[in-house]
Amino acid sequence: MNKLKHSMNSLNVLLFALLACFATTVMPGRIACAANTAPTRVIAYYFHGDYRCQTCTTLERLSRKAINEKFSKELESGTLAFKSVNVDEPENRHFIEDFGLYTKSLVLVEMQGDRVVRYKNLNAIWTLWRDEPAFEKYVQKEVAAFLKEANAAKSSK
Repeated sequence: MNKLKHSMNSLNVLLFALLACFATTVMPGRIACAANTAPTRVIAYYFHGDYRCQTCTTLERLSRKAINEKFSKELESGTLAFKSVNVDEPENRHFIEDFGLYTKSLVLVEMQGDRVVRYKNLNAIWTLWRDEPAFEKYVQKEVAAFLKEANAAKSSK
């Protein structure tokens, strides 16, 4: 009887731990389950609002193109993702404060699980949007450097 009681307690503890991990993964929040073992990945966020002028849509198109052309392997493996996010939607407004946004932006974010490790706003897209080759070169250089640093940090752990 004591063995059965001990087994049931162990099972309850295990189920509780699994439920806690599931809850922190699925529910919104800043806590990640097993953050030290969570994979590192980089997200290139293009942030915009409800109003999308021609420049805004061009910035997104050029950003997506520059990343897709040079980083297909990283996109396929999931170590890099491109996401377009409307910060005028209530569930996305936190990004404005999280990354100090004041206009449409391309922001590289290093994530470990659900935790932001670091980020970089690529402000020069605004001065380069009329020069597609320069824009592409800038974005690709910045993404490559950001990925390299993320991989170096991951390797040193």
